[in-house]
Amino acid sequence: MKWSLDTHKFVSEIVRTALQVIVNRRITGQSGEPEIKAAEQELFDKGVYRSRDGADGRIRRALFTYFKAYHFMTQDGELTEFGKAFYNGTLSVKEACLHFIFHYKYSDDQSSYYPLNRILSYLQYCETQQADQALSLEVFELLVDGGSDSDELYSSIFQRRSETRDVDARNIGFDVWSYMLIESGLLEKVNPKTLRIKNKAMAELLLNAYANMTEVGSADKIEKGYLPFISIPSINQRKIKKADVIEAKTLCAYLFDGIDDETVDRYICPKGGSLSAMLGNYGLTESNKGAFAKYIGYEHLVGWAWAESSTEQIKELGKSIIALETGIVEPNSLYEIIADEPLTEEETVTWFKSEAQKVTSVDEEAEQLYGEFRARFGPEVLQSLDGLDLLHRMFINETDKKDNLCYTLEYDKRYDIFGSVAGGFAYKYILFYSWDRKSWVTGSSRKNEKVSEERAIEIGKSIRDELVKGCEIISNYGELNSLQDYADLHAKLYEVMPNTIGKAWVMMYFHMIFPDKFPVFYNEEWQKKALDKANIDADENSFMRMGQIALFVKKCGISNVSFFKVLLNTGDKTPTPIKDEVIAIQYNFDTSKGGAQNKVVYGTPGCGKSYYVQNVMLPSLGVDADNVIRTTFYQDYTNTEFVGQILPKVDSDGGVTYEFNPGPFTLALKKAIEQPEQAVALVIEELNRGNAPSIFGDIFQLLDRDENGKSQYAITNVNIQNYLNKCFDGQAIKFNKIFIPANLYIISTMNTSDQNVFTLDTAFKRRWLFEKIRNDFKDDHEYKGYFVPGMDGVTWEQLVKGINDFILNRPDDLTSEDKLIGVYFIDKYTLCEKEEDCGNEEKKYRFAYKLFEYLWDDVAKFAHTEWFGSDIKSLDQLIDAYMTRGKSVLEYVLKQN
Repeated sequence: MKWSLDTHKFVSEIVRTALQVIVNRRITGQSGEPEIKAAEQELFDKGVYRSRDGADGRIRRALFTYFKAYHFMTQDGELTEFGKAFYNGTLSVKEACLHFIFHYKYSDDQSSYYPLNRILSYLQYCETQQADQALSLEVFELLVDGGSDSDELYSSIFQRRSETRDVDARNIGFDVWSYMLIESGLLEKVNPKTLRIKNKAMAELLLNAYANMTEVGSADKIEKGYLPFISIPSINQRKIKKADVIEAKTLCAYLFDGIDDETVDRYICPKGGSLSAMLGNYGLTESNKGAFAKYIGYEHLVGWAWAESSTEQIKELGKSIIALETGIVEPNSLYEIIADEPLTEEETVTWFKSEAQKVTSVDEEAEQLYGEFRARFGPEVLQSLDGLDLLHRMFINETDKKDNLCYTLEYDKRYDIFGSVAGGFAYKYILFYSWDRKSWVTGSSRKNEKVSEERAIEIGKSIRDELVKGCEIISNYGELNSLQDYADLHAKLYEVMPNTIGKAWVMMYFHMIFPDKFPVFYNEEWQKKALDKANIDADENSFMRMGQIALFVKKCGISNVSFFKVLLNTGDKTPTPIKDEVIAIQYNFDTSKGGAQNKVVYGTPGCGKSYYVQNVMLPSLGVDADNVIRTTFYQDYTNTEFVGQILPKVDSDGGVTYEFNPGPFTLALKKAIEQPEQAVALVIEELNRGNAPSIFGDIFQLLDRDENGKSQYAITNVNIQNYLNKCFDGQAIKFNKIFIPANLYIISTMNTSDQNVFTLDTAFKRRWLFEKIRNDFKDDHEYKGYFVPGMDGVTWEQLVKGINDFILNRPDDLTSEDKLIGVYFIDKYTLCEKEEDCGNEEKKYRFAYKLFEYLWDDVAKFAHTEWFGSDIKSLDQLIDAYMTRGKSVLEYVLKQN
């Protein structure tokens, strides 16, 4: 991957958790195995890795690499000041992402440039052409592959921006970059394949910084969070005193949000204090009020820049900002500071109205989505549908299309600004298509039934009719000005929609159609949180709680989505839903690591095939030792041993159950799925000692791969699918078909002269790349100069060359190159490092049996007399003769050389 960002682990709260585990346990590159294992267990326990096996070896192999790439650690593994801020929570993910991608520089033999500068420059060029500032997957690929940064490059890409083609998002790094660009606040997602500019002011600041920058700064400055484009405040020189936390927050509110003196003095300043006194402490002038609004969301980065100032006031102000927790000016800090004096209803309304002014962009986004939603799923649209069109437009169905009502409400991330109905059973929609049961299903999780397509259409119509009738009643009711109005409306709705009025997704649908009448809180927990912030006692009825929230929001004069956004900004996190059942999406086996192949390494017995695979091939392919699964084929080896088989298991109470025991292929496949960013290898020793086509069975079909290394064709293997579905349960993916992913290598070894082996047919062989290991003594052969027991003065290299030359020079066809002796055929422990050790009878016998058994039964099978003379009639006689006569038993063979 060209713009790899040095890592595939995105900057996220998961990364923060991992860093905290490593630091808290004092893990370093010199830590012992027990300490590492304990840390790996904690990483798994805290959800950093999805499986315990997935955590093994990741600390040294991956995490330290990630932390150094993000400037959280020095190259020596020491925590940087920037890393400390991320570790202790005073640096947000958003700020860390911006810092990382701004400093990331790509270099190769031809060029060196900043990818973020190229991306933003292209989007700026789009603006000059009065076109949408959009970054599509196809455009991103062209930017990655482009030459030098120039208007010519951007013009060329601009002309091709509408091209459509298949692009592997992971292979070119789009998945990593899109995440970072979105998390940094620079861009936002339009659809899964397109981003657009979000923070134009910050983008312009970054471009200006790149244009005026001769170098980013020293490594020391980068590790301290330095960004070169941050402007500094205007000050009067005077002696300062250090600010406490409340004063620091207050100054941030003044500098970034431009909050007025009266509001600060009334709600924030401690008794006896004032904003003017605080400003005086730092020598800050009136010109600084709101002057840094363009940096909102990046306040800590401003603090890091100011902390590098040579001016004492600015340096101290920067340090004060750095020390604040993530979410610099927290709205709930108003409540925290004067907890003993709760705000009046009027003050609360005023405060929410003020905060809503900071999130007006969410209203613009919401208006666009409201219009889109009504055009697709408005009551008039639903009323016009019938038959399969109705099922496909409203419900999760048997097609791959995701443009239905239920999927949009739960999974379309653009709609997160309208709250969430995620989690729980798919039965909440009353009707859905089950891929597992291959049928439409209705009912509840405990009592449900499969229904025919005709019956599904009937049920779908009844649900549609209730929604449409409900919308008609709401539309005709008029203004809702009191809780009694909401109670009356609820009663009317219950009459016409008894089966659906209690569903959270239905209430979200009503919000999308009537956004001023229904808030975006659909469960009890969130409704009560919202009412608590509004200082309102919550009603016991969910519908009435929604009425309470809607009436309060109406009093504030703001929108329901703005109210939700303000509430989120207080620091409350979205509750984790109870996941009884997740509507899973078919796993596509796409991986960020690609290029895997099927390879056969072959050669004469003992030529070093296994050694080559283990020590040369796998490291060159980037396969770590932990990501290798090994097996060996033999004559009776079967498909069930290779793939897996169902075996009985006796429970502790004596009962018998049957479970699928995965074989090496399935284990390797699981490992490749768990680690899509890593190369994984299935190593098969002695491929042709078993009936390979039979052992592979239906896996044979998967061996055809595309140019990236993924199987071209899928298979259905119920045992593998059920096993994978069990392993990845709860992860919103399912396996209805099987591919070999592009990060899974299959490496096999094969002797060319084995007896009793199976022939590989052409159809099987054409799906593999073959690599022959040359049978030569290399300079680094460890024991080629060792002496042969029983042969005075003869080295292992001399003996092998003598025998092999005799084989190659024979005039008949009874022997061939396939019968050669491998340079590693005999191990070094059977030979003698020193000539004087060769008198050891046990070593002599062990050598004789290893060598002569092969020569007698294989190489010289039809030419015993020509090799050993007419007086040797059996293998036992040959070994006995060697024990007494030594190398003379090979006199004829060695004489020829």
